[in-house]
Amino acid sequence: FYKMEKEICSTYCMFVIYITQISTFLVLSFTMTSLNPATPAIRAFVNTTFNERYNSSIGETTLMVLVTSIQSMLLLGSLAGAMSAHLAVTNFSRRGSMVFTHITNIISCILMGPVAVYFKTYESLIAGRFLCGFARGIGFTAAPLLISETTVHRYLGKHLSISGLVVPLGYALGNGIGHPLVLGGENTWPFLVCVPILFSMVYLLSAHWLPQTPGWLIKNGFRRKIIKTSKKANMKAEFNNLSKEIELDTTLTEASFWEMVKIPKYRQQLICTVLVMGSLQTTGISAVALYSNRIFHTAGVQGNNATYASIGMHLITFCVTLFFAQILRKIGTKKLLIFGLAIGACSLVFLVIFIALQGHSAVLPYCSVTALIIYTTAVMGGPGIAFVALPSQLTTQTTRPTALYASAATYWLTGTIVSFVFPFSSAAFGEYAFLPFVGVTVLQIMFACQKVPSTRRKSVIEIQDRFNRRSSKCRGSKDSGIVVRSLMREDSNPIEP
Repeated sequence: FYKMEKEICSTYCMFVIYITQISTFLVLSFTMTSLNPATPAIRAFVNTTFNERYNSSIGETTLMVLVTSIQSMLLLGSLAGAMSAHLAVTNFSRRGSMVFTHITNIISCILMGPVAVYFKTYESLIAGRFLCGFARGIGFTAAPLLISETTVHRYLGKHLSISGLVVPLGYALGNGIGHPLVLGGENTWPFLVCVPILFSMVYLLSAHWLPQTPGWLIKNGFRRKIIKTSKKANMKAEFNNLSKEIELDTTLTEASFWEMVKIPKYRQQLICTVLVMGSLQTTGISAVALYSNRIFHTAGVQGNNATYASIGMHLITFCVTLFFAQILRKIGTKKLLIFGLAIGACSLVFLVIFIALQGHSAVLPYCSVTALIIYTTAVMGGPGIAFVALPSQLTTQTTRPTALYASAATYWLTGTIVSFVFPFSSAAFGEYAFLPFVGVTVLQIMFACQKVPSTRRKSVIEIQDRFNRRSSKCRGSKDSGIVVRSLMREDSNPIEP
């Protein structure tokens, strides 16, 4: 296995995979949690700015709406970015869209920090969070697409699982650096929101040595560049294998959204990818990431100990996710998804019970913290890995771009709703605000068990044949017949330098 992996995945290929995912998903996860421990400083900034501007004190409801808007605007911007990802990837290519993502992220940090403080405007903070989310939305879609067109199907799940490891690490860094004693204080939070600039600069400084993806070069017919890049990077095997995958489906150059809805086999790919990617948000993980301090306070953790509990929770999640990433190829992404969702749902039920009864025993707050940690580790170790890897495994070079665009838009739409509604629902219903997440998660488990094909040790042909069998009533049509025959055809024209 090691010998084969070394033969197929060159060192240069691995460099592209690691630098892309680490820099992008560190930004994505750090910005998600960094303002969580710094919320008192943000509240103070909004309160002071409002008082100086209007010469009156701000109401508690208005303050809560503004602070919640600052937090949730990140996900609303991510939704806008996901909906614009197709335009960015089309106009800037895969590599170009990643460069655009990181430049946009740097501009957003400047808006949130220096501009907001110098002009004393919380509107700039809101606009900067939206723009930061916009960059996240494009990067969230473009990065998996770039990786899936750089490596081969055999190792796609393993290589995309790197993002599942980076995210909890970024969550921990966000809570740690955002602590009031570090950069989350009233005088230091402008430096906190500028920290992601460092991650983006790493990618931008490396971009000169990053080639266009093999899949993009192949589909756009840049044969000379393909030969030059394959010689330079020793990536001939990757190019040949990706050529075979593209040749599996010759009916369309790139499936549009309407074509994916219309053709039964593609429609099933679209439904599966949308629901699999959305399964992470419907567990309520965004609410926990954004408001973990508040949740720990509800569970009985006092003062700044909530921040330490958040940091510990995400570090434990990183360790558990590292373990899950190692066994991914042994159990498969489908089982990992179901396993994580099931444990997460059970943990939320126990969390609700422990918080509801915590006045009856001094031990129950510790039980609540344990349940929340188990929930986070299960969700990030299961759906947190599968939601990136599985959609790419279920699709082909033809359908993957459109499927990822639609899935990412759904993912961020769900996250925006959860992040904005949860503070108000938790204020109204307390711990019972978690129960809707349990119900939706149970439905997700039922769908995954029945409809999502297993990708463990399955080739592209075998996975797509599963979709074909499910669409057997349409197999007599002209389009479906062509697709089935093309799926069974071997590539007869590998790329030769």
